[in-house]
Amino acid sequence: MEELDVDAAEARRKLGRAGAEVTEDGDGWRAVLGGSVVEESGGGVRVEGNVDRVRRLLEDGGSATVYFDGACRGNPGPAAAAYVVEDEDGVVTEDARELGETTNNEAEYAALLAAVTEARELGYTEVEAVGDSQLVVEQVKGNWRCKADNLRPLLHQVNDVVESFDGFRIRHVPREVNERADELANEVLDG
Repeated sequence: MEELDVDAAEARRKLGRAGAEVTEDGDGWRAVLGGSVVEESGGGVRVEGNVDRVRRLLEDGGSATVYFDGACRGNPGPAAAAYVVEDEDGVVTEDARELGETTNNEAEYAALLAAVTEARELGYTEVEAVGDSQLVVEQVKGNWRCKADNLRPLLHQVNDVVESFDGFRIRHVPREVNERADELANEVLDG
């Protein structure tokens, strides 16, 4: 395990905010975030796993842009969600997953939720979300009411995650600007 020079109480707070499972462990605590384990004992904080990811989270956070896209064959129909996380150094990670049978708007929300959750777990504190679904963007901004019963829980889940960021904004772009997330979602469906 690698020791980090961070305040233990602040580290615990930031890990909890990032969605880590924090448990008391003897005279300290233990947190699990993704594939990393962070332990505190006697004021020292040690990490095993993705040290760079945990260091970024605990030391400064940083900013990221997440591109998200949902795709659906039919509406409802077989669907997929994809995202790309970028920071000032370029692409950090990207992922796409099959969702099963769902609507296109549910797929868009699932993609956004996966994107902001990943950004939070990577330790980013300032996030800009970029997507080509005007409905999702405007509902998350609060400009449009969410009337659909199937979308309301997804909107609440997204809001729960974005509230953990120090700064969050979301914007609508044409599909061409969101090309990589769109490609990833369609690759899953075209499998």
